[in-house]
Amino acid sequence: MEQKPRTSDDFLADESFQAYALRTDPAAVAHWENWLAQHPEENEAIRQAREFLQSIHPRAETLPESSFQQALRQFETVLRTNPARPTPWWNRRFLPAGHGYWSRAAAVAGLMLFTALAYWGYQSSRLLTYHTNPQERSTIILPDGSVVYLNASSRLKVARQWAPQTPRQVWLDGEAFFDVRHAPAIGSAKFVVYTTQVEVEVLGTRFDVRERGEQTKVVLHSGRVSLRTGSETPAVVMRPGELVEVSEQRDLTRRQVNPNVITRRRVNANVYSAWKDNQFVFDNTSIGEVAELIESDFGYRVVFADRALMNRKLTLRMPNRDLDLLLKMLSESHDLKILRQGEQILIDKK
Repeated sequence: MEQKPRTSDDFLADESFQAYALRTDPAAVAHWENWLAQHPEENEAIRQAREFLQSIHPRAETLPESSFQQALRQFETVLRTNPARPTPWWNRRFLPAGHGYWSRAAAVAGLMLFTALAYWGYQSSRLLTYHTNPQERSTIILPDGSVVYLNASSRLKVARQWAPQTPRQVWLDGEAFFDVRHAPAIGSAKFVVYTTQVEVEVLGTRFDVRERGEQTKVVLHSGRVSLRTGSETPAVVMRPGELVEVSEQRDLTRRQVNPNVITRRRVNANVYSAWKDNQFVFDNTSIGEVAELIESDFGYRVVFADRALMNRKLTLRMPNRDLDLLLKMLSESHDLKILRQGEQILIDKK
């Protein structure tokens, strides 16, 4: 029986997993997302391996030639100082054939490990990671002068320096609002945001990207963006005022996942970026979506006594993100009993 991988290293060694993490093979993507749906206990190892591969994606800079040459010189030194020697006759019966070969092979393996570590160390030093906690937001100025508003419980990875005439690239886990410069002082006009599900390519524009769990939403405020869910899929060109949602569709009868289900619709874009102005804005929003926002932005777990309550709608504008006031307004407008217990919020009918 095949033993399934247990650590991120096991996943990294699998070529099919690499294709899944980098979204280069639709068949591999479908296979691994279906596998993960059946093995949720492996989610953390999957996440670590996927983030590692995405951080050293071929789009990023490669190991400098000087570092490679240094590793090569060390390898040649090892071979010169440890040549294969004939084994003394009194030890031959205890050593396997090809002992000299295996010694040299071990040296090669050690050097390969050194080179890999050097590569990873180099890549890590080239990336900056910005992280926000629940109820925390951050404003980030990118090397080209573009501005990123990072929402709560989110993470953004950015290269420390952007070389001229190379695409501007960032990696997002969570939610952020981007105000991208059209004519940057450095880097090329191409600006790409990567999440685990989509690639959002822009020129100069303002848009919001929200990735939570198995769902990604992109809302375009102005300009133009091109959204792609994989190397083999056609791009979706968005217009201002549009929302494109990419999510996984689970087939419970067949126990499989159909990834990258795309829907698009017209919306009030300001509703989806109100958080960056420290506001609550809901426009016929389901209480279920409000609960998701509370969970991701404030760190609580919302529990409904009756799941039908999640379908009720809320239209509300609040000038500040006061959670206590929001819960009070929600309770009064829908005749609900809302109780906060530790890190949980319980919602039931009165």
